[in-house]
Amino acid sequence: MNTNMHGKKISTIYWPDTESEQGRMLSSKDDDLILDATYHGDHDEFWIVQKRKITGREVARYNPRYVESIIWKED
Repeated sequence: MNTNMHGKKISTIYWPDTESEQGRMLSSKDDDLILDATYHGDHDEFWIVQKRKITGREVARYNPRYVESIIWKED
């Protein structure tokens, strides 16, 4: 990942060591999952942000360090 990927939409994220439905998070008809990638002068910072589609309000933020894999949404 790099900061050029800021705003890229995510279809699915998978958490490690889980094989059940609870081990993944999907974008939905109500929420988008979006990569937040920013540069802070001496380091890059990455987050996966869950936002409501209608209001654009952020409802959750996940550290991608703890994500096993990311499936990007096709444009």
